[in-house]
Amino acid sequence: MTHNAWANAWETAVRTAVSDETTLLAGHNDLAAGGITHLALTPGKATAMATARHSSEEAHTVITLPVLTDDQMATVYASSAHCRHHRELRAGGLPDCLADPAHTGNVPVAPAAAEIAFACTCGTSPCRHAAALAHAVTHRLSTHPAEFAIIRGLSAHLTGPEASARLTRLITGMTNPYVASGGKAHVTAHQAWGWYQECAEPPPTPDEAPGFPDNIAPTAPAWPSPPPPAPRADQLHALLNDAAAQARSHLLAGTALQCAWDDDAVRLTSAVPRARIPEIAERLGIDIAQLRERLSSQVASENTASP
Repeated sequence: MTHNAWANAWETAVRTAVSDETTLLAGHNDLAAGGITHLALTPGKATAMATARHSSEEAHTVITLPVLTDDQMATVYASSAHCRHHRELRAGGLPDCLADPAHTGNVPVAPAAAEIAFACTCGTSPCRHAAALAHAVTHRLSTHPAEFAIIRGLSAHLTGPEASARLTRLITGMTNPYVASGGKAHVTAHQAWGWYQECAEPPPTPDEAPGFPDNIAPTAPAWPSPPPPAPRADQLHALLNDAAAQARSHLLAGTALQCAWDDDAVRLTSAVPRARIPEIAERLGIDIAQLRERLSSQVASENTASP
């Protein structure tokens, strides 16, 4: 049977937790003989009735592991803003990328062996009944990987009558990392982008939308030039104007903010004065002539779109 990331993560953890190969083999043979019935996956546990081969005695066996906390879920939602795993979670999926702690703000969605515990009415732990249950869950996750979200408590955050309020609390905690003196909350660009990706629809605009200037003029006194190798003041001004234009278009017309990274690079190159074209062409993996051709097309497109 072909395993996926979640079946593999589960199997690796429970094998290490059981540790005894004889017990694991006995559990595998029991499962193959039909020794597992009434398998149930709930937040923090997997349960079943288990019967060993050549035995008529049925045992109630349980495997437990901790569920993710609200704080851990908030970290998962705040991480990897350019990934669509947030939407997949809400749609009932469980993308493989979440098995990598580097992708989840170091929150281990996959359990560690030390977090797994066993209990069985046979009085032995871990026993062949628990091993059979562990194998049964591996097989289940091989065909239904998203059910791993149930065991780790992810589904409890995303479904049920309190799901909306819970997600609101998670997002509020994510987008208000600290409050400065005077009570003004600050939101980083990374967090704002992650929140934007969670919204299927553009934010509603008021009936009487305020005016948005086409350009943003720096207030006097102008900001000091940042030290190298940071962008110069005129380049920062161009980037600020570009960000304002993108936000204005999104708020008034619902224009998507996300695009291919190379298209975004070409657009910004055409907007920022004295951009280093040779370096940008090298980063994009194209020659300078191709970049200049794309820049010309970008400028022509902007001129056509202008009223």
